[in-house]
Amino acid sequence: MTVPEHLKHDVESMPDAPGCYLMHDRRDRIVYVGKAKSLRARVRQYFNGHDHRAFVAQIDPVVRRIEWVVTQTEKEALLLESTLIKKHLPRFNLNLKDDRRFLLLRIGRDHDYPRVEAVRRKKADGARYFGPYDSAGQLRRTLRILERHFQLRSCTDGEFKRRKRVCLDYEIGRCSGPCVLPVSQEDYRHDVDAASQFLRGRPAPLKRLLKTRMEAAAEALEYERAGRLRDELQAIEYSLERQSVVLGTTEDLDIIAIRADGDQAAAVVLTVRGGALQGKHVSVFDRMHLPHDELIRSFLLAYYDPEGASSEVPPTILCDWKQNSEVMISWLSDQRAGASVRLYRPRRGSKSDLFQMAEKNAEQELSRHQTRRSERSRALADLARVLRLEAPPLVIDALDISTFQGRQTVAGRVRYDEGKRDPNGTRRLKIDGADARDDFSAMKRAVKRFYGAHPDELPDLLLIDGGRAQLGAVVKAFEEIGLRQPVIVGLAKSRRLTDGRGFDGASVFGGNQEGRSPERLFRPHRKNPLRTRPEDPGMALLIRMRDEVHDTAIRYHRQRRQKSIKRSVLDDIEGVGPQRLRALLRHFGSVEGLRRAQLQHLRKVPGISAALARRIMLALNQQTSE
Repeated sequence: MTVPEHLKHDVESMPDAPGCYLMHDRRDRIVYVGKAKSLRARVRQYFNGHDHRAFVAQIDPVVRRIEWVVTQTEKEALLLESTLIKKHLPRFNLNLKDDRRFLLLRIGRDHDYPRVEAVRRKKADGARYFGPYDSAGQLRRTLRILERHFQLRSCTDGEFKRRKRVCLDYEIGRCSGPCVLPVSQEDYRHDVDAASQFLRGRPAPLKRLLKTRMEAAAEALEYERAGRLRDELQAIEYSLERQSVVLGTTEDLDIIAIRADGDQAAAVVLTVRGGALQGKHVSVFDRMHLPHDELIRSFLLAYYDPEGASSEVPPTILCDWKQNSEVMISWLSDQRAGASVRLYRPRRGSKSDLFQMAEKNAEQELSRHQTRRSERSRALADLARVLRLEAPPLVIDALDISTFQGRQTVAGRVRYDEGKRDPNGTRRLKIDGADARDDFSAMKRAVKRFYGAHPDELPDLLLIDGGRAQLGAVVKAFEEIGLRQPVIVGLAKSRRLTDGRGFDGASVFGGNQEGRSPERLFRPHRKNPLRTRPEDPGMALLIRMRDEVHDTAIRYHRQRRQKSIKRSVLDDIEGVGPQRLRALLRHFGSVEGLRRAQLQHLRKVPGISAALARRIMLALNQQTSE
């Protein structure tokens, strides 16, 4: 292979120096970022005919321009590569920026009494991060342990500053109340350090704390409480004992395994802290044509980036990387404030067993991902068949309206990309004024707002929750804003039609499956619905999207409605003016906290008498029952 004419100048002028190269497509978008010890030698490899990697065959036809940035050292090139990938998100690079499964716990360092909170993104802000956690349920269970035993605050800094009296969390033993009570910074910091040790897989401080409280409860003859504390202590010890026996090591380490097949890859990270398996993180990727070593290097950069998924870099990382790793080890060491890092593949012993377990997990995750991708492809192909499209609709949007007698009217949108939900494509919209009076006007308004100002966001297929009337409103909206119409379909429940002799006309369009009302699929300017079956993969995808956008819209509508009801209820309580309302919100933090309060808690708020507290409770209880 020779260098294409349009790239000759770029390739021939490459310097023999370390740096990064950026490949652009015909629209001048950056599609790949790489780093090299010698830019000239590395880039020429793409065109010398000896590089037979599938990745090269995929990227070469796309590239129209190559630029470069020279650095002083190869390590600087590695750092710059990481920064450029995060900034430009090239299609042929691996990045974890949109992996929303990252769930972390954060304990800040910028406050005398740091709070503990759940976050999805790590920032280079000096805070302590722990995780990632496999699920929101696991994270919530960990938070409950922290609240119950370490009593760290969870309120925002603003709430902490405004608080005049202790909140409900203090009343139920979930916070030490440093916002109001004279809790020393030294004691609170001790609790923070103990909680941090527990989150790092070192439970000794928690075990000592539980044992002390258990003995104190027994001395106070609180045998039931002492028994609960004993059970918690035994559960922690049993769990750690089982994990240590399985892992056969007391080190802190991460085990990383990556498996690829074609353009699909799966990465699994097993996190071991203090000999205990803390969790498993899974990332799957499509359109990845990178060779194995490049995949591992890119994953290490993304995962251990200061704003990446991992909360810390352990002293040992087990992975199958055959390249010279001095530059990578130096970069990883920098993430540990200069502490040493070992990066290697184990060949024998318990660590080799751990690595093989990680590889098996990666193979299973890749197989599961391939199965799901195949199912999505079949669904899109089935839609193309039913709708008689030239190609499967890769981007599909679903719209729905939610309202109650024309009040708090909202629109929701969900987006699927290649048959998979795209969280970044979810939109919610308030609809007020004359457009809120009926579903048809609201739907027209939603289409104009979603696509009129953003024509580049038009999907290949637009799904409407409704029938012919709703479709007519959508078509008219596109005509009024002068935009090219995507393929539009409406999905509606079937009407029950009988001829008096027991004949069910709905069965013509799919039958009544186990008492469920069949679905009807409409196209604009067509009287009768398309013949489909709910069990067809394409139809099943549309039904799922319709249900999801319905949930999105109705949740937003309920939020607005509840907020309006709560505001009006508080405003209508006799004796609660602006000053007392502010006092209530300062004390309980929010209307939701006020709703959970009991009568004795209300009476502790300055200016709230016993009679007024009862009126507030009565009004809030009536609002809840409604």
